[in-house]
Amino acid sequence: MSEGGRPVVCPVWCRGCGPNDPMHRGFLATVGRERTGWVSLQLLVDRFVRREAAIKLDATRYGATRAVLLSPGQVDRLIEELTQARRLMRAPVGRSGPAGEER
Repeated sequence: MSEGGRPVVCPVWCRGCGPNDPMHRGFLATVGRERTGWVSLQLLVDRFVRREAAIKLDATRYGATRAVLLSPGQVDRLIEELTQARRLMRAPVGRSGPAGEER
């Protein structure tokens, strides 16, 4: 039930909120490997609209996990930085090594 007494209807993408959980959870993605660690991302939306949507980023390595909540602005910045890094990774390798490397 919501604070107004009406039942809360989850969006189609919601994958895990319960009656006592104030957040809709969905779009879970995990990237990485057991030996090097991994990162999990999950969209969190407040069911009662008390705060803006956030992306929960969990970084795990050697069994230890750290969680960070990212605002929409921080998510935009992260996407821009990852896009730039991907472009550099895909750039052709010159005689001096990968793009951006000087010797």
